[in-house]
Amino acid sequence: MASTGFRAAAPETERPRSWHAAVAVLVTVAATAVAAVPEAAAAAKQVPLLSGRVVDEAGLLSAAARQRIEGELAALERETGDQVAVLMVQSLGGEPLEEYSVKVAHTWKLGQKGKDNGILLLISRDDHKLRIEVGYGLEGTLTDLRSNEIVDQVIRPRFRQGDLDGGVEQGVDAIVKVLHGQPLPARPAAPARGEMPIAGRIIGGLVFLVVVGVFSLIALFMRRGRAGSPPAAHWRSGFLGGLATGMRMGPGGGFSSGGSSDASFDSSSSDSGSSDSSSSDSSFSGGGGDFGGGGASGDW
Repeated sequence: MASTGFRAAAPETERPRSWHAAVAVLVTVAATAVAAVPEAAAAAKQVPLLSGRVVDEAGLLSAAARQRIEGELAALERETGDQVAVLMVQSLGGEPLEEYSVKVAHTWKLGQKGKDNGILLLISRDDHKLRIEVGYGLEGTLTDLRSNEIVDQVIRPRFRQGDLDGGVEQGVDAIVKVLHGQPLPARPAAPARGEMPIAGRIIGGLVFLVVVGVFSLIALFMRRGRAGSPPAAHWRSGFLGGLATGMRMGPGGGFSSGGSSDASFDSSSSDSGSSDSSSSDSSFSGGGGDFGGGGASGDW
């Protein structure tokens, strides 16, 4: 009977121990989750201080290029009220490009409240990514198409050549041109469709002369056949006669040999001028515009 009593007491002592262990595990998990929240917040890339119209944390620009860009953007704001800023960072720290660019634009309060006329050019050096973020009020002027053209045709080619000053300067200059209602520089003229190298055109011309000469002889032989020569009548009724007749007679009874049309490609380009101002005002006067994802992204 004594042994039976010991067996009954064992579950009573084990049950509280299991319960305490479960509570300890839950407390540990909760403490870990709470500690992870500030760590995750600290890991999010912070927006740098707005110290001017050009903020170069990555050290991409020369001092001269930065001064020229600052002057051009200050002149733009005086003339139109539009506010354009450039941010160059070393890395996005894992944040999506589009989300970070909107966060910067809102934090810096680019653009005037109610007009939403702010633009941000964001460049990440280590990620090789760039984006033009456009406020709602300028999306009708600096459209997604125009933004893509600036990224693809102006900035990216210069970056890939190692010309970082030129890429940023010409990119900003293109943005300013569009905001002033000026066209972007035209792409280099492409060869006209179907255009052949000079050697190919010479060979093609010789072949054409040979073919025309052969059919001219056939046509001459046919005319002699109409004067009463039986062989000519025989040729005219055969394959060569039909082919010659088809070449000689068009829909209206005249000669129809098929011509060639020479289309010319006309491209116009506008001179790319740069605005240089000796003084730049690094303060923005707007109250902050709204951004909704308009613009264009790219890499190089």
